[in-house]
Formats: sequence, C-alpha cells, structure tokens
Amino acid sequence: RPRMRSTWPARAFAALMLFVSAAAFAQSADPWADWQTATSEHFRVHYRAAQRAQAEAVARAAERVYPRVTEALQWKPRGRTEVVVYSEIDLANGFTTPLPFNLMGIFLAPPDEGQLLDNTPWLDLLLVHEFTHAVHLDKVRGVPKILQNIFGNVVWFIPNIFAPGWTLEGIATYMESEPAAGRGRLQGPMFEAWLRAERAKGFIKLAELNADGRTLPVAKQYLYGAYFYEFLARKYGADKPQAFIERYSGNIGFAPRLHSGPYDATGKMMDTLWDEFLADLAEQVDRRAAPIKAKAEVLGERVLGPLFDIPAIGALPGGDLLAVLDDGLGATKLSRIGADGRPQPITTVNFTARIDVAADGGVLVAQPDLCNTFYLAYDLYRLEGDSLRQLTSCAHLRRATQAGKAIVALQLDAGQTRLVRLNADGGDLQVLYTPATGEELVDLAASPDGQRVSVIGRRDGSDWRLTEFDVDKPTATPRLLLRRNSPMQGLRHGRSGLEFIALDGGVYNVWRLEGGALQRLTHAHTSVVAQAGTAGDGSLATVV
Repeated sequence: RPRMRSTWPARAFAALMLFVSAAAFAQSADPWADWQTATSEHFRVHYRAAQRAQAEAVARAAERVYPRVTEALQWKPRGRTEVVVYSEIDLANGFTTPLPFNLMGIFLAPPDEGQLLDNTPWLDLLLVHEFTHAVHLDKVRGVPKILQNIFGNVVWFIPNIFAPGWTLEGIATYMESEPAAGRGRLQGPMFEAWLRAERAKGFIKLAELNADGRTLPVAKQYLYGAYFYEFLARKYGADKPQAFIERYSGNIGFAPRLHSGPYDATGKMMDTLWDEFLADLAEQVDRRAAPIKAKAEVLGERVLGPLFDIPAIGALPGGDLLAVLDDGLGATKLSRIGADGRPQPITTVNFTARIDVAADGGVLVAQPDLCNTFYLAYDLYRLEGDSLRQLTSCAHLRRATQAGKAIVALQLDAGQTRLVRLNADGGDLQVLYTPATGEELVDLAASPDGQRVSVIGRRDGSDWRLTEFDVDKPTATPRLLLRRNSPMQGLRHGRSGLEFIALDGGVYNVWRLEGGALQRLTHAHTSVVAQAGTAGDGSLATVV
C-alpha cells in the first residue's frame, strides 16, 4: 500500500476550512426561532426560549466539567465560552471551533446505538469532550501567544488547529472516559472490539494516521489517539499528556513540529515513541482479549462482507434478509439478500436508516431527512415494491415498529424521548408514554400479534431497563421485564422471545429473554452491532 503524504500548506488549508465550516454551521440554526441567551460563571448559553430547562442542564453539565478539564490541561479559556444548544439535529454529536471565538455546538439528541452508548449521561459525555476541544484549541504559549496579543485570534497563531486530528480527538476522548465506571469510549466495548480487529490485521502506521486517509475504522483518530494518551499517562506519568500538549501549543501555525513534540515529556522523538506505544498496545490488547478468545466464536457462516457499514438488518418471511448496505463509495442501499449471499438492491436510503419487518413482511424505514432547511430529522417511510412512500414529515421519529395496524415509535423532542402511536399511514400521532427527566428510550419492538411493545430505556446513565407496554391503551404504563447496569440495544421480537444486543464480559452479543430467563445466542470475538431476530426457521442474522 503506498504511503500517504501531505504537505503542511495542504494540511493548514484543510484545517482552516474545517473550522471555518464549523463556524458557518454554527450560524445555520433556525433564524426564525425565538433565541435567548443566559450566562453562567464560565459559559454563555444560546437556546430556544421554550428550551430553558435544557439550556440550564447544559450549563450545569458544562460547569461540572470546567475544573476537571482546565486542571488537566493547565489552561483556562480567555473569557466565557459560547455554547449553542441545538434541537434541530436528530444525531448524537456536537462540534467546537475557536474561530471567530471559542464556540461549542451541543446536539441534544442522546445516542441510541454504537460507540457512544455507555453509562455516561449524554450531556456530561458530550460537554467534557467538546470543552476539552475548546480548552485545547485555546491553549497557546510563547511566540504565538505574543502574536495573538498583537493581531488577535488569527488562524496562524492558534497552534493546536494544526495538530494532527488524532492528537485533538484523542485527548478529548481520553478526558471523557472513566473505564472503571464504564463511562466513555476508552476501554469501552466498541473501542476494545476495534482494537482486537486492528491487532489481527496490523495496527496503523503513524504516517498513515497523520494523513487521515480512508483507512478503516472511521473512528481511528479517536481510537488511536485516546489509547496513546492513556499510554503516556500510564508509562511516563499522569502529567505527560498535558506536557505533550504544552510543547505543541508553542508552535507557529506554518511550522508545526510533531516529531519532537513528546521529547520534553518522554525524552523520545515521536517515531520511536509510536513504535513503543504500538508494542505496548499489542500486549494490552492480547491480555484483555485472552478470556474472550478462550472460547471459539459462535456466529455462524459469513453471508456478506466486509462492507463499510451495515446499519440495520431484518429477516423477511421465507428466509431472505433485508439489510441497509453502505460500501463507503456509492449511495446507501436497501437490499434483499438471498441464500447465495448476493445483495439485490431495492432502493436508495439515507445513511443510518433503520428498518422494521413485520410478521406479514411489511417494511417500515426510519431515516434522517433534511427538514425546513435547518433540520435533520428522522421520518418514517413504508416500502412499497421497489420504492419508499413517505409517511411523516419533520416528525423526529428515530425508531419505529409496526404493531398490528398501528405504528409505535420513539420520538425526539429537544433531547427528550417519548413513546408515540400513529396510524398505518403515519397520521393521528398520540403520546403513549413520556419518561421522567433523566430517562431515555433507546429501542423498541412489537410482539407478533401487535398487542404489546417492548422498550429498552436508560435511567440516570447506568440503570438499563427492558419494559413492556400495551399498544391499545390511551396512555401506557410500563411493566418491568429486565433490569441491568450495562447497555442494551438492537431489540427484536424473535421466534422464541425478545432478543437484543447486550454488553456482558466487555463484549456485545445477542441475548434472548424467554420465560424470565436469559440465554446468550452468540459469542463474538469483536462485537455484534446489529441483529435481525431469530427467524421462523431458527436462523439468526447478525452484523459483526
């Protein structure tokens, strides 16, 4: 494989465009909304007038993380940090830019799958990550600091804008994590699964990571960066991540010095230190993977792949599979997969589309759409032949299931989730259940007869519950089926009972709840990320 190279002018221009684009995006919030501003000790929060409670929660979370981050990086941002609270985007994310001033964008939508789904309350995880970025990018010393005092916040005098992406995302991911408490991504189940996969194929070289090419995994900057800072702290001292950042914070933008960056902290140049890091990482991964690999994988035969992503999969009556397939190059496709493993594209769908297959073969699709110019909202579609018929518009229905003649869905409203019921055509929306503050609804599945809906929810960060509701009641009261202290997701009603993806022993696998007893159905050496539920013939399709 040819080595990827990039020159500093190209890197500098790319970095500049990244932060200018982020700043432009920050101004794209709905201008017709009634925006208000409130200040706390260290932050200025901008929010919709009707979302004062959410703004106060963001401010409290931001103030909680302020001392933790500023003490760790030995730097306090100059003046208040601006925070914009977004309810327009149905994605768990956020952004930070130092241009034209320190600004964080906070998306209220909590995660419902993937690497961000852990025992951390969403706002706490997001705020510590984004505020670490804000402090890191604001940190400056030496000549650049003098030039900033003269010329202002000019891009060339913001040294850490020009740092490789893995050093920026790595420290933010490292700071968000508390492995012992199951919080954050460092040593979390998805990152550990990726590391086991990376160990098997060979770790990424430093030059390739610096170039940030198309090498998988997509989250490689977060993954390698977080474990590098953990290595620095564990091998050289708890203060060494900050010392590494301190050195880089004195660089002039057009003359970045990564190679010598860790010398003051470790006495070694970056290439030597990176080789030491990868050797240590291999040892750590092998040790933690030993109990998992002591048992052979139980996953069945591979039908399809590898692919860039397979966000969702379902079992069709008759034995075929329905899957959302993304090859990383063309459009994402909803495809039918027969016994020969060959996908037959049906129609184009948007990224992260979710599917629900009813007992009669009816297919419901929830996918994000651009709404009213300023929104990215999940809406519902029904598959009819080889095309999708839109059922809702700007409804923020992130997950849905077919319950007889009705549709039951999880709706987002300014970061809060609630259980709603609609008719078969997506109209007549009624609220079935509104959780208390601090509870998030993650996933749902309907019983084969359509009378009941089961829901995975999380309370106060680490109290995971599987509950059941009656669909035909005007307001639903949850019945507790299962309670755990670790994440659950990917809920399906299989042939023999409720099946879901649950974390146990550091790995996500498929489990079945039948008659009050739990049974594990898979044993992955990496991670199960989606599953179709056991089909009528007893087969189980998974994405790993």
